[in-house]
Amino acid sequence: MNFKQFYLTESLQKVYHALNVHQMIEILKNNLFELTPNISKVEKDLGDKKYYFMSTMRNKSGTYFLGVSKDTKYPMKNVYFEIDYDYLKSRMKSAPVEYWGAGRKGSEEEERFWSNDDSIGNVGKWIKKIHVLIKKDVEDSWKKHLVNLYWQSKMRNIPIYFYDDSKNFITGKNPIEVDYENNLEFDRAKSDYVNDLEAIIKLMNGSKLSGKEVERLKGVMRYPVYMEDFITIITHSIHGGRKMTTTENRNFIKDFVELMKKHKRTSVKEFIQKDVLEKMLERKLLFRN
Repeated sequence: MNFKQFYLTESLQKVYHALNVHQMIEILKNNLFELTPNISKVEKDLGDKKYYFMSTMRNKSGTYFLGVSKDTKYPMKNVYFEIDYDYLKSRMKSAPVEYWGAGRKGSEEEERFWSNDDSIGNVGKWIKKIHVLIKKDVEDSWKKHLVNLYWQSKMRNIPIYFYDDSKNFITGKNPIEVDYENNLEFDRAKSDYVNDLEAIIKLMNGSKLSGKEVERLKGVMRYPVYMEDFITIITHSIHGGRKMTTTENRNFIKDFVELMKKHKRTSVKEFIQKDVLEKMLERKLLFRN
C-alpha cells in the first residue's frame, strides 16, 4: 500500500506530536502551542502558502520519532501527545505530507496543519492525552520536571501517562503508577481566569497593563453581552478557585476580593459593571458612546 492509498483508507481520529518534557511544560503553562514558520521554499513546496504549520505523526514508528535506525532502543523524544484530529481539522487546513519522500522506509506518514496564525491556544480542547517516558531510577534533579509536567497537565484537565519501558511508551500500553499526587513542589502556572484577575487588579491599582491585558479587558468590557459572560466566568472561577492548592492563584483571588471590599461591593457583577468599567473609562481604555 502506497502513501496515498494509506491516507485514503486509514482513519485519522488520532494524530501525534512528539517533543521533550520541557517543551511540553511550556505549552501547558502558556496554554499555547507555537507553530513553525512556513517560509522556506522546501516547506512551501510541501503544501500550502499559509505562514505557519504544525507537523504531526500519523503513526509512532517513523524516523523522526524513533531515531535514524529502526533498531534504536530509545526514542529520540520522551513525550508525545495525542491530538483531536477533528478539532484541528475544523479550524485549520490539513493534508498528508511526505517530508522524506513517498514510500521511503521509516516514513513519518506526516499529517500537516497550516494556519496564518502563529499559535494554537486552548490546548485542553485538542490535546487528548500525554504520554511520557521516564527512567526506572529517576534522579531528584529530573523528577522535579516530571512532577511539574504532571501538575501542569492536571491543571489543564488532560490525562497523562508515564512509562518506564520504551515499547510500552510507543504503544501507549501498561503505564506505571507515579507518586506525584502529594508532591506540590512544582512551577505553578496561573490558571486562565487568574490572568483576568491580575489584569483587573493592575487596572484598579493604577499599574501598567501589558498590551495583551489591555486588549483582553477591552474585548470583554466593550459590549454588555460580552461583559455578562465575563462576569459569569469570573464569578464561577473564583467560587471554584477558593479550594485550589495553588497559593499564587489563591492570592489573586484574595487581592480581588479586597478590592471589592474597598469599593464596598458584595457581588462580582456590581464591582465589574460599576467600578471596573468606570476605571477603564477613567484610564481612557474605553470611551462612552
